[in-house]
Amino acid sequence: IAGLSRAEQLMVGGALLALVGGEWIFGTLLSGGGLASWVVVASAELMLAVWVKTRRPGVSWVLPYGLVLSALVVSVVVTEFSDLLAAIAGGQLTSETGVSLLSELCAWVGAAIMAWGAIDHWRSGGD
Repeated sequence: IAGLSRAEQLMVGGALLALVGGEWIFGTLLSGGGLASWVVVASAELMLAVWVKTRRPGVSWVLPYGLVLSALVVSVVVTEFSDLLAAIAGGQLTSETGVSLLSELCAWVGAAIMAWGAIDHWRSGGD
């Protein structure tokens, strides 16, 4: 993680929080429910894209690297923001179990951190 830019660190960190915390630990191992499959896939793909860019810096991308990362981040953020709004509007925040709420919080906070990283990437002149 030391060789990544600040923006990449934020995006990967947010993806790890959502994937490891929200899905694997609180969602699956502790039976808290888990995340939408799209969030899991997009988070893993984002980490794969960053890994490929880091390990093979000269690789040719069909689309610009920053666009690939941003598209994955947007798909996670829109899904999780919609989930947060539904939880607030439906009163689910008070009715969920502790483990289920922790799973959701990991996903929501992870998505926000990913968004922060994507914004930081573009503000710093990202490709």
